[in-house]
Amino acid sequence: EKARPRSFKLSYYNEYKSYLSPPLWTLISMASSPGKGTPQVNPPPDTNPHKTEYKLEKTRACRQYGCPPPDFCGDEPSEDSQVFINKIPDDIKEDELIPLFEKYGTIYGLKLMMNRETDRCRGFAFLWYIKPEDAVAAVAGLNNYEVRPGRNLLVKMSEVNKKLYFGNIHRDRDKGEIEEKIKELFENVTEVYIQQNIKEHALNKVLKTVLQT
Repeated sequence: EKARPRSFKLSYYNEYKSYLSPPLWTLISMASSPGKGTPQVNPPPDTNPHKTEYKLEKTRACRQYGCPPPDFCGDEPSEDSQVFINKIPDDIKEDELIPLFEKYGTIYGLKLMMNRETDRCRGFAFLWYIKPEDAVAAVAGLNNYEVRPGRNLLVKMSEVNKKLYFGNIHRDRDKGEIEEKIKELFENVTEVYIQQNIKEHALNKVLKTVLQT
């Protein structure tokens, strides 16, 4: 006859949970039922104190808050409404950032970039306001804000990347020929920069990496 598994008493758990690491006692609660020896695992509690009607979508690379906000009618915010947030401590999530930034205006959305391996913040995020003037006010009010002891945020207006990368260009083509061909394909080209003195396979690897990021 198989031995029945031992019951885990909730009173023991409550007594000793202070000695456990926070992820253990926060995410796992075990209780025994009469006549059953298998512990019951309860779902994790809602630990986000900032509860709103904004939707939160989570992937391995990003936590997206809003984009758009609930019941939003209108066009997407302009480029002048985007704020770049840098030097974010890796344990911070949207529940700490949103209360700080919503003091300056209505938030359209936030994208917090995450480390795929550790599920912790990569240190930067992008935030959109409905109005451009709110973004300007947030930069003025929160740049260099001490979000942790000795940890200050870098907040500035986001700069739009207007660079376009090409790869697999034959090394026999000179700059003039490449520039002429690009200007035939695209309007308002201001400058064409050619990477020099790099082996062809290394150049292609760099450019492909930029395109896939």
